[in-house]
Amino acid sequence: IPLFTGACPWVFNLLEKEVLNYSDGRIVMLGNVLAIGSLAGFYLGGKMVDRFGTKPVFLLCHFGFALSLFIFILRDFIPLLPTFAVITVATAFFGMVKAASSISVTSEMLALVPLENKSLSTAFCMSLFTAGIALSATISGQIINLKILNPTWRLFGATMSQYDTLLLGCAMMVVFMVVTLGLI
Repeated sequence: IPLFTGACPWVFNLLEKEVLNYSDGRIVMLGNVLAIGSLAGFYLGGKMVDRFGTKPVFLLCHFGFALSLFIFILRDFIPLLPTFAVITVATAFFGMVKAASSISVTSEMLALVPLENKSLSTAFCMSLFTAGIALSATISGQIINLKILNPTWRLFGATMSQYDTLLLGCAMMVVFMVVTLGLI
């Protein structure tokens, strides 16, 4: 999951700055919305893990990541709401899902680690988690830097950007991961 969702907040910011032409103040506000969503996600994620267990919450978070990314991509197709409102909701929801997912992952990890070398086991697991985020940022950055993607393309009449392509790819990979988990 970190490989396909780790760089998404940065891609959100690039899209907001370069495509939607939001001011610096709006982008900072959306960063705060992401943090507020995360705070809500930590609370809700803890409650959900206590009530339902880690596996259902983790599976729900997979769908939540995909849904938040699809909402962000389809921002121009949601009627009755201005684009900024849709992006605000998608950003808050992404933060909420990311926090709930981290509660679930941490709870499952602590339940599975052996009693001996517990510190080493958890450090290794968290290092891999963080490495996934770093690899996500590196790959996304290189895709943008090397100009691999079309700068613009059309989806049902709306103009999309290379950042939308990255988010769409991430959303599809998260869905594929859910399907793969279901097969296992």
